[in-house]
Amino acid sequence: MKITLVNPQWQGGADLSTLYGAKEIQDYYLEGQAYESLPVPEEPADLPLEDDVWGKAALGALMARTRKWLEDKAPDKLFTIGGSCDADVSSLAWLNARYHGDLAVLWLDAHGDINAPWESATKLFYGMPVRALLEPAGQGLAELVERPLVPEQIAFAGCRDLDEPEKRFLQAASIPVITVDDWRADPTVLQKWVSGKNQSHLYIHLDLDVLDPLAFPNTPVPVAGGIPFEVLMASLEGLKADHHVVGFGLYEYMPCGRKLPMIGQLMDFGLEL
Repeated sequence: MKITLVNPQWQGGADLSTLYGAKEIQDYYLEGQAYESLPVPEEPADLPLEDDVWGKAALGALMARTRKWLEDKAPDKLFTIGGSCDADVSSLAWLNARYHGDLAVLWLDAHGDINAPWESATKLFYGMPVRALLEPAGQGLAELVERPLVPEQIAFAGCRDLDEPEKRFLQAASIPVITVDDWRADPTVLQKWVSGKNQSHLYIHLDLDVLDPLAFPNTPVPVAGGIPFEVLMASLEGLKADHHVVGFGLYEYMPCGRKLPMIGQLMDFGLEL
């Protein structure tokens, strides 16, 4: 069973614009579609610093609720629309457990999202989701991530704004980072990485700031020099044609009050999985 899920969790970035972005996608692009939407508090509640994470208790409660919801629904495929990119912890953790680790993961993002809490300069959880998926026990999140990822399962693409601790961790863990230049030169490079893995299933996390902000500025933390949209779409369509895509996450959209053709194409990709 495939589910389209709107999860507007925003607390990881402490930025309500991503909640409103998820709601705008829901209102503008999901009319007539079957989908589920999780309620998320909209008021800027107190998010105290706990264990080097702003709002850790609130985030833990939201993720525990999402985990329970996924356990009850038990989807085989997920198209998740956020929200802050850390909302993908719940979706990705569910599918990694569902497929017993037989899951390759492509993390398409301008940022690494792989800081440990004690390494983070901002202490915001949206800079930590990949590390939380890899090392949940060390961050007190073991109950939310039944089966942690291992470094061999994941590759990054389009990253160009990495903190020094993230660079060190990626190098030590031998996690590949496909650069924007390499990706632009060969849009099939993502397919080639997946083809070289032993996993039968694929999850694609897409943070919209992977795109070039000159073409797509509607994201809260844009970074210059991103991937062109046509290269991204060519890669996504190639991945869908060649591999069994069981999950797609679309995150970090900032509302603009109108329909955008780029979002429309990405929504079609997710809805047609």
